[in-house]
Amino acid sequence: MSPQAVKALCESFPSACFEFKIEWETEVAFVADKLFALHGFDKENYRILTLKAKPEDGEYLRQNYESIITAGYHMNKRHWISIRLDEIHDDGLVQQLALNSYNLIVDKLPRRIRETL
Repeated sequence: MSPQAVKALCESFPSACFEFKIEWETEVAFVADKLFALHGFDKENYRILTLKAKPEDGEYLRQNYESIITAGYHMNKRHWISIRLDEIHDDGLVQQLALNSYNLIVDKLPRRIRETL
């Protein structure tokens, strides 16, 4: 998935914004000021997309996509995953995982904010 496709995907969700954070040196996606995705590079210089995931889903993904999906880079390893975008060839899976991450964040927002999205 190209960098442009990652940006378009993240911006396709209701009220989501995608911006470059200079202090983190990475692109981030927010909904209602809550982070749901980071797009950048890991220490091995792989281009990655870091997303929130349910702990059981993250564990399953790390086991079944061992060299492609890892624990969240610079994030809580239990609740976040990182996807090596140049290694994965299933854009549908990346899209579904991004949507799941967005939904996990939205579901925790106060109802009055969710209703405005």
